[in-house]
Amino acid sequence: MTSLQRTIGVGQGVALYLGAVLGPGILVLPALAAETAGPASLIAWAAMIALSLPIALTFSALARTYPHAGGFAQYVEQAFGPTAGALTGWIFFFTIMLGFPFPVLIAGQYGAAIFGLGRDGAYLVGGGLAAVVLIANFFGLRLSARMQVAVTTVTILIIAAAIGGAIPRLQTGTFTPFLPHGVLTVGTATVQIFTAFVGWEVITPLAEEFRNPERDIKRATLLALIVVGVIYAAVAIITIGTHTYGETLLGAPPMGAMAAQSFGIGAQQAIGVMALFVTFATVNAYVAGITRLGFALGRAGQLPTWFATIHPRWQTPYHSLMLVGGAFVLSTSASYLLNLQLSDAITVITSATIVVYLLSMAAAIKLLRGAGRVAAVITLAAFLIVLPFIGFFLAWIAAVAAACLIYQRRRARQIAVAEAVDLSV
Repeated sequence: MTSLQRTIGVGQGVALYLGAVLGPGILVLPALAAETAGPASLIAWAAMIALSLPIALTFSALARTYPHAGGFAQYVEQAFGPTAGALTGWIFFFTIMLGFPFPVLIAGQYGAAIFGLGRDGAYLVGGGLAAVVLIANFFGLRLSARMQVAVTTVTILIIAAAIGGAIPRLQTGTFTPFLPHGVLTVGTATVQIFTAFVGWEVITPLAEEFRNPERDIKRATLLALIVVGVIYAAVAIITIGTHTYGETLLGAPPMGAMAAQSFGIGAQQAIGVMALFVTFATVNAYVAGITRLGFALGRAGQLPTWFATIHPRWQTPYHSLMLVGGAFVLSTSASYLLNLQLSDAITVITSATIVVYLLSMAAAIKLLRGAGRVAAVITLAAFLIVLPFIGFFLAWIAAVAAACLIYQRRRARQIAVAEAVDLSV
């Protein structure tokens, strides 16, 4: 069976978008940016919030016009041909799949801190969270999306409580000097918080499963945009207004320290629980998206057709899900045994995302008209500025691209041989 059920409504769509965009970065990036650029980091946040509008609207327009499980890979194929589409899909699928442990282990560290566990405990908590996500996705997107709504709601309530509790402690003096480290640090802070605003692309492979793609995707995107902008702006302002960054943290997680100052040490533990919730939402959205992408690539013959198998009862692409689960075990084991740094994982993920965004925006310029095309031009220009910061990690992208091209050529030769045999018969 090679079709997916239409089960996603507006509310579930909003939750999936929020889960993909509001990742674990909300817990640490406002403090990191403030430490880099001081109060002027607010300029970086304003710039990235503004850039989110054309990014989200472009992907929304593409998803409504081409509601396909291939998502952004399908858009690139539609514009530039099957080889370009396959390259886009491979780069995202295999990079994000291997980067799966990054957000999970952040949550594991927060969760382990609640119970006083060490490094091994962090891996156990993270592994347990990943298992829940994989199981939920195995039993269907309806269950997964319902869990996403519940988890996202709890996450937003906890963040709102942390913000509300910190408001009485705001001090105007913390906003001066506004540029303590110079103008260039604003650019550095912008790059640091870049990862906080990716995720709009990951929902595009789910467009085929929206009940009414034309109506519901647009509504879900606009609602999610508003919520994301308000939350990030509020947390950034509160972080600076209470000076919850730099040496004042004394090793405590930023949002945990903020909550502890407002409500006591128990609130810091609540933030640890929230870390598990927000990470579940992020990982759930990404697993749902990339498994559908693997399914679509298999259905198109750009990966082995094994990937396109749908479970007869749960109607989920469980072969693709099995591969994602196996990749998680391998990459997490490597991280544990080699003591790899999570910063490397997030840079690899970001590198793949930037490349995918560039290809997607180029496709959108060719496929869309009017406001959608204008939004794509703005986004493409912004990502061309960011591209040089990828550096060494372009080597990984090149390796995946080479593997994809080798596979596509082998498949083309097999098809040619099969057709020749048929003609001879």
